[in-house]
Amino acid sequence: MPLPLLLSLLACGEGTSSSPAPAAGPPAAHLRMVSGVPRTSPDGVTVLADLRMGATGTRLTWTPLLVQGQAYGDGAPFGTVPDARGNPVDGAACAGPDFPGIFQAHGVTWMLSHLECAPGALVLSELAQDAQGSLRVLRSAPTTPAGIGPINQPCSGDVTPWSSLLTAEEYETDAALWVRGKGVVPPAHLPEGARYHDHSRYADWARHAGPGTWPSPYANGWMIETWITDESGGARAVRHGSMGRFSHELGLVMPDQRTVYLSDDTSYGILAMFVADVPGDLSAGTLYAARLHQRAGEGGDWELEVQWRSLGHATDAEIEASLASGPRFDALFDHRPLPAGGTCPEGLAPYRGPQGVDQCLAVRPGMETLASRLETRRVAALAGATAELQKAEGLALDPGTRRLYLATTRLADGMLAGSPPWPEADHLQLPRNPCGVVWAFDLAAGPAVDASGAPIDSEWVAGVARPAVQGIAEGGGCSEQGISEPDNLAVIPAGPGQPGILLIAEDTGRSPNRLWAHQDGVLLPILSAPPAPAQGRTAEVSGLSWVPEALGSGWVTVAIQHPGGQPATTGVLGPFPVHAGLPH
Repeated sequence: MPLPLLLSLLACGEGTSSSPAPAAGPPAAHLRMVSGVPRTSPDGVTVLADLRMGATGTRLTWTPLLVQGQAYGDGAPFGTVPDARGNPVDGAACAGPDFPGIFQAHGVTWMLSHLECAPGALVLSELAQDAQGSLRVLRSAPTTPAGIGPINQPCSGDVTPWSSLLTAEEYETDAALWVRGKGVVPPAHLPEGARYHDHSRYADWARHAGPGTWPSPYANGWMIETWITDESGGARAVRHGSMGRFSHELGLVMPDQRTVYLSDDTSYGILAMFVADVPGDLSAGTLYAARLHQRAGEGGDWELEVQWRSLGHATDAEIEASLASGPRFDALFDHRPLPAGGTCPEGLAPYRGPQGVDQCLAVRPGMETLASRLETRRVAALAGATAELQKAEGLALDPGTRRLYLATTRLADGMLAGSPPWPEADHLQLPRNPCGVVWAFDLAAGPAVDASGAPIDSEWVAGVARPAVQGIAEGGGCSEQGISEPDNLAVIPAGPGQPGILLIAEDTGRSPNRLWAHQDGVLLPILSAPPAPAQGRTAEVSGLSWVPEALGSGWVTVAIQHPGGQPATTGVLGPFPVHAGLPH
């Protein structure tokens, strides 16, 4: 019998905490993770930790729920990506399962999962729980929600408090470099050594619509919200144009059901915040981008003070209407290549994009609202926000301490001094760290204002950020005692005023990738993905969320992406006792 699911938060990170210590709580019923005897499952996933609460110990267990290539019920095998006609795209299977959101709708417990490929897919699974709360899949199949077209590289996500799934589309097509009618970016348009090429694998994504069809480059790079509409698993979805378009890693909803933080998984990226007009309705609201002021912190470390720049108000309806007319980059901006001397013509400002392509830009009169949503990163930079973050990925909220965690995979490129080279945009001069940092943002509990002095209608506005967990560079790599290139984050919450357990997942070339727990200043590896094969990609740990339920146990969802030579999996780690110190 399906059971009510009360909370689902996303998280991933690691390091040593430099944030002020939260108020100490009573030692009773204090859940701790401790090192355990390694236990390797047949799929190569190894559990490295146990739980302890007082004198009681519990073994953590890894339970695969979906395995690439297997069918559940009468659905297509897990990993199948359907095209616009419902046929598998090129017959290929996606080995990139990412965020699995578990929630209840119409009396049924569902898991709506991402397949992070280009094109990608949503997979809907019906779950059952036994008397001990353990989960299993009854049926599963790709779903094509009414209301949107193909989905491009759905990355991380969040289950909203109103039981829908927020999906982030990663690596948007760069419309400034896109060639109409070909859907490609010629190599001559890119700097030597550019990593992302057209930044979206546009041609692969366009396969969804069929040969010779080239959708607008503005058709991807959005936040998508999906609802289950009936007990049989019908679904509908909307594209939230109001929330802007960039390389979305995640949109995380705050407890007010209005404030949403948005991370940008790219080089020279931004941190954005959306405040909806109405709780539980993300179709209209005001979008902000962070201006980060670097300053020295306690103990010689550094802090980032956040000032928010408003990008204005917009609605889904007005942005969706503009998409139907086939907008073009030239209509939004007056733009020129940056001259060799580095000085833009009068009226235009310099901008460095993720591909390392430097431009001179100005928004054309009358196009301010549309440009702020179709080209959010560019407009944010023109508004004076910081566009220097290097792969800002996982977000997680610790409700007990009102801290927001953000993972930056590396401190590199724009986060270092002198990049970009024009001083007015070079806000960050941090020391290089190829192993990454998880930041802790303090969230204001009272009124806040933006850079113009206008009030921000939210009590969940981020102020100062400090490093919470830092990777340790060592011998040309990253120390085994610390995190390496953090990606997804999640928090197992504790009681009011008490710090929860921060979970940090890795996406790095180091083998194997691990899932870490950071608690009371101690960093502990708790799970590892299969080791790298002789040939093929190292398996990534992703898909983190905290899922408590009503029978006294909670679970952490985990996805194991592209483990070379074996199937990818989505599963749960647990059980975690839900007790007086944890919300339930």
